[in-house]
Amino acid sequence: DYVIEYSSNGGSSWSTFNDGTSTSTSVTVTGLSNGSTYSFRVKATNAVGTGSVSSTVTQTPRTVPGTPTGLNATGGNGQVGLSWTAPSSNGGSSITDYVIEYSSNGGSSWSTFNDGTSTSTSVTVTGLNNGSTYSFRVKATNAVGTGGHSGTVTTTLSVPSQTHTSNIQAFSFGNLTISAGDTIIWKNLHSMPHTVTSTTGIWNSGTISPGSSFTRTFNTPGTYNFSCSFHSSMQGTITVQ
Repeated sequence: DYVIEYSSNGGSSWSTFNDGTSTSTSVTVTGLSNGSTYSFRVKATNAVGTGSVSSTVTQTPRTVPGTPTGLNATGGNGQVGLSWTAPSSNGGSSITDYVIEYSSNGGSSWSTFNDGTSTSTSVTVTGLNNGSTYSFRVKATNAVGTGGHSGTVTTTLSVPSQTHTSNIQAFSFGNLTISAGDTIIWKNLHSMPHTVTSTTGIWNSGTISPGSSFTRTFNTPGTYNFSCSFHSSMQGTITVQ
Protein backbone atom coordinates (compact mmCIF):
# COMPACT_ATOMS: atom_id res chain seq x y z
CA ASP A 1 0.00 0.00 0.00
CA TYR A 2 0.93 3.65 -0.23
CA VAL A 3 0.01 6.12 2.49
CA ILE A 4 -0.93 9.53 1.10
CA GLU A 5 -0.59 12.48 3.46
CA TYR A 6 -1.46 16.11 2.92
CA SER A 7 -1.13 19.35 4.85
CA SER A 8 -2.94 22.67 4.48
CA ASN A 9 -0.72 24.57 6.94
CA GLY A 10 2.73 24.24 5.44
CA GLY A 11 3.52 20.91 7.10
CA SER A 12 2.70 21.84 10.71
CA SER A 13 0.19 19.00 10.72
CA TRP A 14 -0.65 16.19 8.34
CA SER A 15 -3.81 14.30 7.39
CA THR A 16 -4.04 10.93 5.67
CA PHE A 17 -6.09 10.68 2.50
CA ASN A 18 -8.33 7.63 2.57
CA ASP A 19 -7.84 5.96 -0.79
CA GLY A 20 -8.21 2.43 0.48
CA THR A 21 -5.42 -0.06 -0.16
CA SER A 22 -3.58 0.34 -3.43
CA THR A 23 -0.20 -0.32 -4.95
CA SER A 24 -0.81 2.20 -7.74
CA THR A 25 1.82 4.91 -7.99
CA SER A 26 -0.76 7.61 -8.71
CA VAL A 27 -3.83 8.93 -6.94
CA THR A 28 -6.25 11.85 -7.08
CA VAL A 29 -6.70 13.56 -3.72
CA THR A 30 -10.24 14.91 -3.55
CA GLY A 31 -12.20 17.07 -1.13
CA LEU A 32 -9.71 19.95 -1.26
CA SER A 33 -10.53 23.68 -1.35
CA ASN A 34 -9.80 25.44 -4.63
CA GLY A 35 -7.37 28.31 -4.15
CA SER A 36 -5.78 26.84 -1.01
CA THR A 37 -2.18 25.60 -1.06
CA TYR A 38 -1.50 22.01 0.02
CA SER A 39 1.65 19.99 0.69
CA PHE A 40 1.76 16.29 -0.14
CA ARG A 41 3.99 13.36 0.78
CA VAL A 42 3.85 9.58 0.33
CA LYS A 43 4.99 6.57 2.33
CA ALA A 44 5.20 2.96 1.17
CA THR A 45 3.94 0.02 3.24
CA ASN A 46 4.83 -3.66 3.13
CA ALA A 47 4.32 -6.64 5.43
CA VAL A 48 6.92 -5.34 7.83
CA GLY A 49 5.53 -1.82 8.15
CA THR A 50 5.54 1.67 6.69
CA GLY A 51 8.71 3.32 5.46
CA SER A 52 9.83 6.91 5.64
CA VAL A 53 8.07 9.72 3.81
CA SER A 54 8.97 10.93 0.37
CA SER A 55 10.03 14.46 -0.36
CA THR A 56 7.23 17.04 -0.19
CA VAL A 57 5.50 18.68 -3.15
CA THR A 58 3.20 21.69 -3.02
CA GLN A 59 0.23 22.42 -5.24
CA THR A 60 -2.89 24.64 -5.33
CA PRO A 61 -6.07 23.01 -6.68
CA ARG A 62 -8.22 25.19 -8.89
CA THR A 63 -11.05 25.06 -11.43
CA VAL A 64 -12.88 27.37 -13.82
CA PRO A 65 -14.70 30.36 -12.32
CA GLY A 66 -18.35 30.35 -11.36
CA THR A 67 -20.96 32.24 -13.40
CA PRO A 68 -21.29 36.03 -13.36
CA THR A 69 -24.58 37.31 -11.94
CA GLY A 70 -26.76 40.40 -12.13
CA LEU A 71 -26.27 41.08 -15.83
CA ASN A 72 -27.92 44.36 -16.91
CA ALA A 73 -28.23 45.93 -20.36
CA THR A 74 -28.82 49.56 -21.35
CA GLY A 75 -29.53 50.28 -25.01
CA GLY A 76 -28.04 53.21 -26.90
CA ASN A 77 -27.54 54.36 -30.47
CA GLY A 78 -26.12 51.28 -32.20
CA GLN A 79 -24.68 50.01 -28.94
CA VAL A 80 -25.58 48.41 -25.61
CA GLY A 81 -23.92 48.99 -22.25
CA LEU A 82 -23.56 45.85 -20.09
CA SER A 83 -22.70 45.52 -16.42
CA TRP A 84 -22.57 42.49 -14.13
CA THR A 85 -21.32 41.12 -10.81
CA ALA A 86 -18.20 38.96 -10.68
CA PRO A 87 -18.70 35.25 -9.86
CA SER A 88 -18.89 34.39 -6.17
CA SER A 89 -16.06 31.91 -6.79
CA ASN A 90 -13.06 32.51 -9.01
CA GLY A 91 -12.28 28.78 -8.96
CA GLY A 92 -9.12 29.28 -6.93
CA SER A 93 -7.43 31.32 -9.64
CA SER A 94 -7.80 35.03 -10.37
CA ILE A 95 -10.19 35.97 -13.16
CA THR A 96 -8.21 37.10 -16.19
CA ASP A 97 -10.97 38.00 -18.65
CA TYR A 98 -14.68 38.09 -19.36
CA VAL A 99 -16.14 36.66 -22.57
CA ILE A 100 -19.02 38.77 -23.92
CA GLU A 101 -21.48 36.98 -26.19
CA TYR A 102 -24.47 38.33 -28.08
CA SER A 103 -27.23 36.90 -30.27
CA SER A 104 -29.51 38.56 -32.80
CA ASN A 105 -31.71 35.50 -33.37
CA GLY A 106 -33.09 34.77 -29.91
CA GLY A 107 -30.16 32.63 -28.83
CA SER A 108 -30.09 30.21 -31.75
CA SER A 109 -26.49 31.22 -32.35
CA TRP A 110 -24.02 33.40 -30.48
CA SER A 111 -21.18 35.72 -31.47
CA THR A 112 -18.31 36.88 -29.27
CA PHE A 113 -17.78 40.61 -28.93
CA ASN A 114 -14.11 41.45 -29.36
CA ASP A 115 -13.30 43.73 -26.43
CA GLY A 116 -9.75 42.49 -25.96
CA THR A 117 -8.76 41.14 -22.54
CA SER A 118 -10.35 42.83 -19.57
CA THR A 119 -11.34 42.07 -15.98
CA SER A 120 -13.76 45.01 -15.88
CA THR A 121 -17.34 44.07 -14.98
CA SER A 122 -18.80 46.42 -17.58
CA VAL A 123 -18.47 46.84 -21.33
CA THR A 124 -20.11 48.67 -24.22
CA VAL A 125 -21.00 46.38 -27.13
CA THR A 126 -20.81 48.42 -30.34
CA GLY A 127 -21.61 47.81 -34.01
CA LEU A 128 -25.25 46.86 -33.41
CA ASN A 129 -28.27 47.73 -35.55
CA ASN A 130 -30.91 50.13 -34.30
CA GLY A 131 -34.36 48.58 -34.33
CA SER A 132 -32.99 45.06 -33.75
CA THR A 133 -33.35 42.89 -30.65
CA TYR A 134 -30.24 41.39 -29.05
CA SER A 135 -29.58 38.89 -26.26
CA PHE A 136 -26.42 39.02 -24.16
CA ARG A 137 -24.55 36.74 -21.75
CA VAL A 138 -21.16 36.80 -20.03
CA LYS A 139 -18.62 34.14 -18.99
CA ALA A 140 -15.57 34.47 -16.73
CA THR A 141 -12.11 33.09 -17.56
CA ASN A 142 -9.15 32.21 -15.35
CA ALA A 143 -5.90 30.28 -15.83
CA VAL A 144 -7.81 26.99 -15.91
CA GLY A 145 -10.40 27.94 -18.50
CA THR A 146 -13.78 29.58 -19.03
CA GLY A 147 -16.73 28.95 -16.74
CA GLY A 148 -20.44 28.80 -17.48
CA HIS A 149 -22.36 31.76 -18.86
CA SER A 150 -24.48 34.14 -16.85
CA GLY A 151 -28.22 34.51 -17.23
CA THR A 152 -29.34 36.12 -20.47
CA VAL A 153 -30.66 39.66 -20.87
CA THR A 154 -32.46 40.95 -23.95
CA THR A 155 -32.92 44.49 -25.21
CA THR A 156 -34.20 46.17 -28.37
CA LEU A 157 -32.34 49.16 -29.76
CA SER A 158 -34.70 51.98 -30.61
CA VAL A 159 -34.32 53.90 -33.84
CA PRO A 160 -33.13 57.44 -33.01
CA SER A 161 -35.46 60.20 -34.09
CA GLN A 162 -34.35 62.28 -37.04
CA THR A 163 -34.93 65.82 -38.21
CA HIS A 164 -35.93 66.35 -41.84
CA THR A 165 -35.86 69.62 -43.74
CA SER A 166 -38.45 70.38 -46.40
CA ASN A 167 -37.78 73.49 -48.44
CA ILE A 168 -40.76 75.45 -49.73
CA GLN A 169 -39.79 76.65 -53.20
CA ALA A 170 -42.02 78.19 -55.86
CA PHE A 171 -45.54 76.86 -55.30
CA SER A 172 -44.89 73.27 -54.31
CA PHE A 173 -44.51 71.01 -51.29
CA GLY A 174 -42.50 67.82 -51.14
CA ASN A 175 -43.96 64.54 -49.91
CA LEU A 176 -42.10 62.89 -47.03
CA THR A 177 -41.95 59.44 -45.45
CA ILE A 178 -40.60 59.52 -41.89
CA SER A 179 -40.52 57.44 -38.70
CA ALA A 180 -42.61 58.08 -35.60
CA GLY A 181 -40.79 60.58 -33.41
CA ASP A 182 -39.15 62.38 -36.31
CA THR A 183 -39.31 66.14 -36.77
CA ILE A 184 -39.88 68.13 -39.96
CA ILE A 185 -38.66 71.68 -40.48
CA TRP A 186 -40.37 73.50 -43.34
CA LYS A 187 -38.20 76.36 -44.59
CA ASN A 188 -39.79 79.01 -46.79
CA LEU A 189 -37.27 79.76 -49.52
CA HIS A 190 -39.91 81.36 -51.69
CA SER A 191 -40.48 85.10 -52.07
CA MET A 192 -44.08 84.84 -50.88
CA PRO A 193 -45.56 83.81 -47.51
CA HIS A 194 -47.08 80.34 -47.12
CA THR A 195 -48.60 78.09 -44.48
CA VAL A 196 -48.32 74.40 -43.71
CA THR A 197 -51.83 73.50 -42.64
CA SER A 198 -53.28 70.07 -41.95
CA THR A 199 -56.32 69.35 -44.10
CA THR A 200 -58.00 67.77 -41.06
CA GLY A 201 -57.19 70.62 -38.71
CA ILE A 202 -54.57 68.80 -36.66
CA TRP A 203 -52.11 71.66 -36.98
CA ASN A 204 -51.69 75.05 -38.59
CA SER A 205 -48.33 76.69 -38.95
CA GLY A 206 -49.71 80.18 -39.30
CA THR A 207 -48.00 82.47 -41.80
CA ILE A 208 -44.46 81.42 -42.70
CA SER A 209 -42.79 84.52 -44.05
CA PRO A 210 -40.01 84.29 -46.63
CA GLY A 211 -36.85 83.16 -44.87
CA SER A 212 -38.79 81.77 -41.87
CA SER A 213 -39.57 78.20 -40.91
CA PHE A 214 -42.09 75.98 -39.14
CA THR A 215 -41.23 72.87 -37.10
CA ARG A 216 -43.42 69.95 -36.06
CA THR A 217 -42.72 66.52 -34.54
CA PHE A 218 -44.85 63.53 -35.61
CA ASN A 219 -45.21 60.84 -32.94
CA THR A 220 -48.17 58.87 -34.27
CA PRO A 221 -47.94 56.65 -37.36
CA GLY A 222 -50.35 57.51 -40.15
CA THR A 223 -50.83 59.55 -43.30
CA TYR A 224 -51.15 63.31 -42.98
CA ASN A 225 -52.25 65.56 -45.84
CA PHE A 226 -51.55 69.28 -45.73
CA SER A 227 -51.78 72.37 -47.92
CA CYS A 228 -51.06 76.08 -47.99
CA SER A 229 -53.96 78.28 -46.82
CA PHE A 230 -52.89 81.01 -49.22
CA HIS A 231 -52.39 78.77 -52.26
CA SER A 232 -54.76 75.79 -52.26
CA SER A 233 -52.96 74.09 -55.13
CA MET A 234 -49.94 73.61 -52.88
CA GLN A 235 -50.55 70.21 -51.33
CA GLY A 236 -48.36 67.55 -49.76
CA THR A 237 -48.46 64.27 -47.83
CA ILE A 238 -46.49 63.04 -44.83
CA THR A 239 -46.36 59.30 -44.19
CA VAL A 240 -45.33 58.43 -40.65
CA GLN A 241 -44.24 54.80 -40.21
